[in-house]
Amino acid sequence: MSIYNTCKPQKPISVIFRLGSVFLIILGMLITSGWTTKVHYTKKNWAACFTKYDLDKVLEYQNNRDYDSIQKLLDSKRCLLLKEDLPVFVENVSIGLIKVKPKGTPLELYMLREAIK
Repeated sequence: MSIYNTCKPQKPISVIFRLGSVFLIILGMLITSGWTTKVHYTKKNWAACFTKYDLDKVLEYQNNRDYDSIQKLLDSKRCLLLKEDLPVFVENVSIGLIKVKPKGTPLELYMLREAIK
């Protein structure tokens, strides 16, 4: 009979959390990589803006049903309504928000992820 414990020592919780977070990061990269490599198409009449700030303003005005302010942003050419089936490349993906580049243009626009078919 041995006086030493022959069982393997348990891994600390922090190591398990680190491995889990690395796994989630890799999984997220794999999921979003499919978004950025192919052409996507837009839905009809979704707002796209040149800055995140302007897109946030459009969403805020929409929630408040302030359609005059939305029209002013559209008239100022800081935001625009996209036509249906516009081919775009997705440049950057985050939660609910994407940065797209319409095919054949140097423009970069911010829009909601839901605006992509």
